[in-house]
Amino acid sequence: MSLYSGKCDVYDSLVMIREVTDFSKIKIYRHVGEIVPLRIDSQKDLVPFYPFLTPMMAGDEEGATVYLSDVSFVDMEESEILERHLNALKVYWRRCKRNKVPFDDEKAFKLISWFTPQEHDIELVRRVKQDGEKATIEDIHIDSWDRMRKDLADEMLRWGWDKLKTYTWCYGWSRGWRMLHDEES
Repeated sequence: MSLYSGKCDVYDSLVMIREVTDFSKIKIYRHVGEIVPLRIDSQKDLVPFYPFLTPMMAGDEEGATVYLSDVSFVDMEESEILERHLNALKVYWRRCKRNKVPFDDEKAFKLISWFTPQEHDIELVRRVKQDGEKATIEDIHIDSWDRMRKDLADEMLRWGWDKLKTYTWCYGWSRGWRMLHDEES
């Protein structure tokens, strides 16, 4: 189970298990609307793709072809969890509105969390209570997934990646830029 996604991902498949060192023999593709070949000349080039899943991979001693998921597993899983929680809260919000009862934060938390509400739960409840159907998951992140993003960012920096590229790759443009700015202040 990889440090970067918790699944058997690019890091596990190519670095830990196969111990690939000659990247000239490997063709790596990513599906982003269409299948796009990636130029991977060294392990440094591969590091940003560590948390991506490898839905298809084939090869022999002569070389290999690897296809990557369109987004990292961390982003995919976090988005699915947040969307599922948001939809459950919207159903509860509509029920409250229909029955003309106040939106109860405690009941809302129980719908989406078995444990003490975390920051992302609190923010989702706040947004649905305030914005109703218009609430979104934009700029909400789950702490456990952020730990994996931090691990990837640390690894990219260790391999010599520029801080701006690292932070924007791992955290997205607006959040990565803010993190870099905050670090410099």
